[in-house]
Amino acid sequence: MNIESTSGDGSVENSLERKARFMKWMQTRHDNALRAFKIEDILSHEKPSDELKEEAYEALQSILDNLSRSGLTWKIEHAREAIDKYFIEKIIAQQFEIKLQEKLKGEGKEFTSVEIGLELFQQRTGASPKKSVEGVRQEGYYILTFSSDGDYLKFVAGSGQDESTGIFHQATRFPNMTVDVVLNRYESKSRTIPYTRQHFIDSLMLDDLIKIESGNVLSNQADGDVDKQKESVTKGLGGVKDELLARIRDGSDSLHASDFFGSNFYKYLSNKFSADEQKEINILLKKIELELRSVFHLLRGPRARGILVYHLIDIPLSQFPEQIKAVVEFYNTKINEFKKFIPNQCPEEKRGDSIRLWWDIENKVTYAADLIVGIKDIDYKELPAELEKTMGEIKQLKENYDNLLA
Repeated sequence: MNIESTSGDGSVENSLERKARFMKWMQTRHDNALRAFKIEDILSHEKPSDELKEEAYEALQSILDNLSRSGLTWKIEHAREAIDKYFIEKIIAQQFEIKLQEKLKGEGKEFTSVEIGLELFQQRTGASPKKSVEGVRQEGYYILTFSSDGDYLKFVAGSGQDESTGIFHQATRFPNMTVDVVLNRYESKSRTIPYTRQHFIDSLMLDDLIKIESGNVLSNQADGDVDKQKESVTKGLGGVKDELLARIRDGSDSLHASDFFGSNFYKYLSNKFSADEQKEINILLKKIELELRSVFHLLRGPRARGILVYHLIDIPLSQFPEQIKAVVEFYNTKINEFKKFIPNQCPEEKRGDSIRLWWDIENKVTYAADLIVGIKDIDYKELPAELEKTMGEIKQLKENYDNLLA
């Protein structure tokens, strides 16, 4: 997070000026994260493509305006491309769905999740599953849920993913078409779907994830021993970032979210780095884990986790610790504007009515904090007015409290 330390006339800013600049910059990033999450929600709906596009681009426009004002015009086209890629993937999945429906109908079968799962399993493996496999299209990909461990392992044979509880397979080949597929093991939808869905979202911006890392230098690269533009390194950094974001999204704790790089399961990532670079990645992930502890203390639920992902998705992996720390500082500063109205524990002789007012203030402050970090499901357009209304209610409660004790 680069916040300049001089004012317009070249004089050094004082701490208040610097804090104001920091808060303004972070507010813009937070607004963009809220809008990006809204776009994701819009795109997840099953509506005609033209209608979805119109809604998505309307929500996108405010992000583009913010990027333009911030001088980040190069990101504007990438944001548009990500939405366009989403619709391409969705059209492919819909066409695949139509072909499946026609095939099953021609065989006198119903178009159910069980029949879809059976058909896709047979097409992919040439055999029938031992237990039911359910298949359903969601957005631009198919979700296959396996009842049998053996069926899951047969489907992913040769992919090196035997240990996984679920994976995202981009462009999975079937006889007549390729389509993105999410695979669920043991019906573990509660965690696997958010995890693999984030991989799907990242796949739409894969080139951008790699490009963001292309100018990034690990500490041991500074002497020029390793080419910082080396393709395997930039792809590896993009892959580590992709995995980390998916784990943040699935509700993992800070350790599980960041402790994956050294395992055999992720050798396809670590093999892209030299031995020294692998050490640097592990050190970086440990720093990220420490910062995630603080931010996860503020966040509860998938919505807030999703917004955090959009705080990070356009940031180089090496800057994650700094950026997460900035997010925590931003949230705490905003929340403290409300917390300052929480009075000290009321005197014993006034305990009846005053304790009720004290808890009313506490609950309102908690509600405001949940609004600020994104826990409450409220449209970003309505958020400023709701926070202003809540602040007014808290001030009134505090005034009532003070009058009671006077």
